[in-house]
Amino acid sequence: MLNSKKNEMKLCFFGKKRGFTPTPILQKGKKFFHDKYLFICSSFNKQTSGRIGVSFANAKRGFTIIETLVVIAIGVLVFSLVMFSFKSLKETNSLKKNVTSAVAFLEEARTLSMGGKNNNYFRVALQADRMIMYTGTSTTQYRTLIFDSNSSVIDNISLNGSASTITFKKITGGTDNYGSFRIKMISNTNSSSTIYIKGTGSIGI
Repeated sequence: MLNSKKNEMKLCFFGKKRGFTPTPILQKGKKFFHDKYLFICSSFNKQTSGRIGVSFANAKRGFTIIETLVVIAIGVLVFSLVMFSFKSLKETNSLKKNVTSAVAFLEEARTLSMGGKNNNYFRVALQADRMIMYTGTSTTQYRTLIFDSNSSVIDNISLNGSASTITFKKITGGTDNYGSFRIKMISNTNSSSTIYIKGTGSIGI
């Protein structure tokens, strides 16, 4: 009983100088170390992971529902932006292709007229979604240009004589149907390009 009491608590007094009050120092026995061990173990189990304020138990849960929804929303936004940019680029390339083809088509008709192929002149009729080349006064189509996947249309036709057909003269390649017309995208009317025809027959954008 006496030994047990000594192990649990011992009071030591240091210094017995006059006018000095002895200071008691508490020394605990086995129970103290046992309690200390339990406290350390409990503290270790509650310590946080690499994320501040998040315990190991919570860290093992992974992403929360809100975090998952945020990631999904960001992914959808990025995907939408990429698709929009891809669509705009595709439309721009399609318009350029149609405009380039239209200019080449007109220049071919002019060149054939200057060369007097089949001893005749050539003319190009403008329609909404195509351009048709004829020989002289013939109503038989010599060649037809249809715009890529009907993605573009011809409008704002403004030719001399209120015509919708451009007739190129033999030898000189000039025309009395000078003026302009526009090719625009069906899906985006703000995306367009205007083709100009001079009296000399020269063609430009």
